[in-house]
Amino acid sequence: MKILNILKPVFFLAVISLLFAACTKEELIQPASGEAQVNVLLDGVDEGEESSMKMASASGEKMSNVQQVTIPFNEEFSLQATLEAEQSTTVVRKVSMSAGNRAAASKTVTALPQGVRYRVVAYDETGKYVADNVYTVGSSSSNTPFKLNAGKSYTFLAFSIRSSSDVPAVNTAQSLSAASLSGLNGSSDFMYFKSTVTLNAGDNNLNVVLKHLFTQITTSINAAAVGTIESSSVTLGPHHSSVGVKLTDASISYNGTAGTTPLTFTGVGTTKITSTPTIISHPATQAGVLTIASIKAGGTTRTGLEVTGLNIQPGVKYNLNLTLTPKFGISLGGYTWAPANLVYNNGNYGFAANQGVYGDQWQVNALLPIGKGSGSEGQQTYDAAKDPCRKVTSNGGNWRTPTMAQLQAITGANRNEKPIFHVRYDLPGQPRASYNGVGGLFIGTTTQPAQADIDNYVFLPYAGESSWGQGQMGTYWTVTPSSANNERFQFNTGDVTWPYSSQYYNAGGSIRCVKAQ
Repeated sequence: MKILNILKPVFFLAVISLLFAACTKEELIQPASGEAQVNVLLDGVDEGEESSMKMASASGEKMSNVQQVTIPFNEEFSLQATLEAEQSTTVVRKVSMSAGNRAAASKTVTALPQGVRYRVVAYDETGKYVADNVYTVGSSSSNTPFKLNAGKSYTFLAFSIRSSSDVPAVNTAQSLSAASLSGLNGSSDFMYFKSTVTLNAGDNNLNVVLKHLFTQITTSINAAAVGTIESSSVTLGPHHSSVGVKLTDASISYNGTAGTTPLTFTGVGTTKITSTPTIISHPATQAGVLTIASIKAGGTTRTGLEVTGLNIQPGVKYNLNLTLTPKFGISLGGYTWAPANLVYNNGNYGFAANQGVYGDQWQVNALLPIGKGSGSEGQQTYDAAKDPCRKVTSNGGNWRTPTMAQLQAITGANRNEKPIFHVRYDLPGQPRASYNGVGGLFIGTTTQPAQADIDNYVFLPYAGESSWGQGQMGTYWTVTPSSANNERFQFNTGDVTWPYSSQYYNAGGSIRCVKAQ
């Protein structure tokens, strides 16, 4: 009896423990219930850099994110247009849902300007509209949370037109599958976000990362080689002025016939004008057109100029830079020299946008730049079929890689033999030769040229050698052999100490093409 009396409390405690454990386990597997508070946090805007690097044609072929077109301006100058996907400055922030709803990855985004308004809409599991709130970036008073049911799944949509005064409204009677915005201004910067989450009791954070749906292009026209830009009338297309967006999948409907949109420039009265960012609403196209109805630069008026064949993808930001360059090049030393260093892009051979751009690095007598695979390997013996300059058809064509004698005709064979403007160790305080802020060497003058005259002289930037020395040295190939090597013109930030030296043909160097005689 005593033993039973002793065991009774032990047995009772064991039963209570088992019941408590069972209840605890049951509570753990029960879904959360009660109220869930959803706090909206705007992380920023995905600028579409990844998509710009993966542009593809209709056939699926990967395309370069840099496009270049050259058109005639007048008898002496050409207009070179370069369209490039913008590489934006970014900030990195974690995108997560608190209380278990966490995303493992990070997003790279840019901040949205203060004062911009955006709307967030919530739909329940059946797709029924529940609530929506409007928020203002940077406003501490605009942080209203959603009060919803824990344990339930909700779909959140967020959108903005990057305006501080307006944000589109939704039709609350429409279900998620039917929800849409119609009659949107095609020139607005519409941004969009969607996320479906299951909420836990208590606080939940909804981190919003908006994404551009339309194309944005910033255009500049540089006429420094000609003179002041006095007036311009420019449009971009194709563009739809009215669009609709289906909110469940961000699909876009384009209303009416595509037309063009005008560009608004700042800087008129100077040698370079830049447009405010211009929105283009149109499906992906390889037939984008910039039309210059009229432009007056350096006293010359031109009308009806068109840059065609632009590859424009929705949701990507671009810079479209137009530069007036000498049509056939720069005349010096009895030869015509290319207006900039040799470049290769997606099967196209040409010249950099201006003399201050480094261009590509090459082995001598190689058809492709270093690192471009088969065809980038050079050789000592000159072969016209392997001369990349002969592949250039712009600026009148008929180009070639120079011989040492041709390059010596403008530089001289010895240290500073010809008129050269360059910093030297033995002349302290002498300013560095500069092409719009880029260091290098001017040939044909002993002083820094006036801004309007910089393209009257050959300028060789410190483009470096292969993967090093950019900004500190310049090396320019000739096809003239020397023993087992090839001759090249070389200089650095200190001086033109040994103008010509032989180097293995497989070293890296820049190429400034010359007209074949």
